[in-house]
Amino acid sequence: MRKAHSAANRPEQRTFTDEEFDADDVGVVALAERLNIQRYAVSDIARRVGVDPNRPSPRTKVGYAPDEVEKIEQFAKSLVTYAEATKALGLPRYQIKPLVDAGFLQSIPGICGSRSLGLVRSEVDDLLRTTMEGIPVVPSSGTHGLTTAASLMGIEAGLLATFVVAGEIRPVGRAEGPLAFRSLRFTPSGNLPPDIIGTRKRKPRDRKKELGSGVWRLSG
Repeated sequence: MRKAHSAANRPEQRTFTDEEFDADDVGVVALAERLNIQRYAVSDIARRVGVDPNRPSPRTKVGYAPDEVEKIEQFAKSLVTYAEATKALGLPRYQIKPLVDAGFLQSIPGICGSRSLGLVRSEVDDLLRTTMEGIPVVPSSGTHGLTTAASLMGIEAGLLATFVVAGEIRPVGRAEGPLAFRSLRFTPSGNLPPDIIGTRKRKPRDRKKELGSGVWRLSG
């Protein structure tokens, strides 16, 4: 009875047979080919822009109305590949993950191949702008760059970048040039602040686990 009751109250999903398929609607396969992305990426993007999140699997015959297609296309065009993002962020591809895990960036799979990931261009630009705002240009002498400072702290460069974004660690300044994480400069002490280290010494992987859970994040 519970199953029957839940099925009766479930929103009707918009599926079509070949005869019923609206000529104005665009199917998942056709839209994926148009945007040069994976089919599951189409459904993922559709959910993110609020287009019928209860649609069935991309394997079924579904269609998106023209106005829905426009929303999906606009979002898809706003994405950049990880290769493009690494240049803007000043971080290697594998060091971007901590920023994604912490929720500072959205990662969209399947935008340029089955194993590819994409990021929202505006989020990358806004992240750099807000993070670098107010950080003065300082001489490189007597300071360490991001990679060296992270190594001295015993953490990954991407994790150090995430602590900076969260406001947990403040660099002494940045090098002159493009706004990117690689331009940040740190004091040569190579120590994490006490409020991050806590009362016991933790291994880097423990800090990374803590990062994923969002324990250290600023409120708001």
